[in-house]
Amino acid sequence: EAFEKGVTDVYRKDDEYGYKHCMTVSGGMDSRAILFMARRLGYKTLCLTMGESGCEDIKISSKICHDLGMEHVVYELDNGNFLKTMDMALEASGATIVYPGFAHIYRFMKLMNFDGYGAVHSGDVGGFILGGAFLTETDDFMTFPSIRYGSEFLNRFDENFMQKEKQRYRDFFRFGFYNRQLNSSCNGYYATSFFNECSFPFITKELLNATFQIPQDLIKDHRLYALYMKKYLPEAADYIWEKTGCKPGAGKLKRYVVKWKQRIKFHIFKKSISMNPFEKWYRENSDIREYFDEIFKDADDIKKENPTLYHDLVKRYSSDRVMDKSLACEAVAFIKKYNIKL
Repeated sequence: EAFEKGVTDVYRKDDEYGYKHCMTVSGGMDSRAILFMARRLGYKTLCLTMGESGCEDIKISSKICHDLGMEHVVYELDNGNFLKTMDMALEASGATIVYPGFAHIYRFMKLMNFDGYGAVHSGDVGGFILGGAFLTETDDFMTFPSIRYGSEFLNRFDENFMQKEKQRYRDFFRFGFYNRQLNSSCNGYYATSFFNECSFPFITKELLNATFQIPQDLIKDHRLYALYMKKYLPEAADYIWEKTGCKPGAGKLKRYVVKWKQRIKFHIFKKSISMNPFEKWYRENSDIREYFDEIFKDADDIKKENPTLYHDLVKRYSSDRVMDKSLACEAVAFIKKYNIKL
C-alpha cells in the first residue's frame, strides 16, 4: 500500500498541472516496479533509457516497454565520448558529485524536450530499502561501498572524527541509506535538475518508516523485494533482471551459473553487459586516454604546494579503474579552474 501510494502521488502531481508522464527505465527491479504499478493505475509513461548499445539494460527495458505499449527513448553511450566534458561538469556541479555519473545523465537530459511533461520519475532508493543493495556481511561501515572511492585514504581522518561518525547512526542500514543511496540519487537528480525536476516514488514517509523496521536479513540480497514483486507485480517479475541475468527470485545456484557464463563471455568476447563499461571505453577510445592524460598533467603544479595530495592523486590516477582515474582528473581540474590554494 505504501509503495502504491508513492507511485500514485507522483503521477497525480503530474495530472494536477496537466502534464504527461516520463521516467527513467533500466533493466533493474526498481523502475519496472514503478512502471507496472503506474500501468495498473491506468497511466501511460514515456520511458527513457541510456547505456552502451546492446547492453542488458537496453534489451530488457525495450522488451518491457514494447510489451506494455509504452513510448521508449534510448540514448546510446557508445565510445564514452561524454567523458570528454570535464569543464562542463565542473561548471555545473562544482566537483561536488561523481563526474562520470553526472556527465552521461546530463548529456541525455540536455537532448530531451520536456515541454508538456512532468517530473522525471526515478526508481532510485528502491533497491536499497527493499533489496538491501550494498549491504554486506559486516556491520563495520568503514568497509561500506560509499567510501570505496577513497577507503585507502581513511587514515587521513582524525580518529575522533571517525568515532563520532560511527555514533551518528543507529545501525549499518541507516548509514548506508544516508551516505550511499541518497548520495547516488542526488548525483542523478542534480544532473537532471538543469532541465527538469525529479521525483522518487520510493522516498515517501510511509514507505521509509515501514522498511526501516524490517530486519536487514530479510531485505538483504533482494529476498523480500523478489517475494513482493512475484506476489503483487507478477508480470514485472517475468522479465530478466540485468543484475543477475535471471528473473527476480531465482535461486542461488542458477544465479551463480548465469554469472559465470557472463564472465566467460566477457573474457572471451570482451562483451560487457554493463550500461557503463568505462574500462572498455577507456581501452578502445584513445581520445579518452589522451583527454585524461592532458588534464592530469596539471597535477605537477600541485606537487610543490601539497606533496601529500599530489602523492594521493598519482596513486589514484595510476589505478586500473577508470572511475579512479576520472576522480583524480576531476580533482586536478577543479583545483586549477578555481585556483584553489593548497
